[in-house]
Parts: sequence; structure tokens; C-alpha cells
Amino acid sequence: MSDLKTFVETWLAAVERGDVDALVGMCAPGVELSSPQGELHGRDQVRAMFNAWVNGFSERRHPISNTVEANDVIVVEFPLIGKHTGAMTTSGGVIPPTGKLVCLQTITIYEIQDGKLTRSRAQYDMLSFLGQLGLLPAPVHS
Repeated sequence: MSDLKTFVETWLAAVERGDVDALVGMCAPGVELSSPQGELHGRDQVRAMFNAWVNGFSERRHPISNTVEANDVIVVEFPLIGKHTGAMTTSGGVIPPTGKLVCLQTITIYEIQDGKLTRSRAQYDMLSFLGQLGLLPAPVHS
């Protein structure tokens, strides 16, 4: 197994355990993360984002289904799975627990230098996420 894949497996295992300190420790000081929810810069913002995920969702799982590597970059495909059992703080406010299980197909590009995450870019469908939480109106059928 490559060092990059080992890094990502360790990263996702820390997310599943809710070990935010380990995640922050795996980041370079100037780390940059982006996702459909926005951009984060630095370890403090990484800590805040992962605290929100860990506090808002239990039963977290992220089984890797595919990886592609080149130099210091690894692209990882995995479902982001969790049960919304806690209040979720977002930039728009607080979403009370819905009790719903979400499963988002995710592709993330991780850039790792000297054993630290320097940048990641995640893509997933926010409408699917909100729909799975029951936060969107039911579709209208004609």
C-alpha cells in the first residue's frame, strides 16, 4: 500500500472515531480545504468544520471504493455516511437533528506533502444531502 493511501485511510479512520485533534495534527499549518459548502483555510477552520460533522453525525463511515495516485496527489472515491443525531452548525444557522441516515457519493482530491495534508477538494451533491435530511420540499409530480 502506498504512503498516500495509508494517509487517507488514517485520515478517514480519525473522522470515523471523531478524533478532531488527530485530523488537525495531520494538516499543514496553511492547509486549504474546499467542498460544496465553501472553502476553509488553516487548522482552526479545519477543527471547526470537523467538530460540526462529528457533533452532528453518528455512525460515521467512509469506506474507500477507488483511488488514483500521481506524485503527491491521491483522488479518493467513497460514500460519506452518517446518521444526523446532533445539531449541525452551518454558515446559515443550526439544523436540529433529523435522525436521518445520509449517504453521499464523494470524490476528494488530497494533496499531501511531507506527511501533511496541504489541500483537499471534495465534491458531492448538496441537494442530495439536504434531501436525505428531509430539508427540501417534496418534489412536485405532474
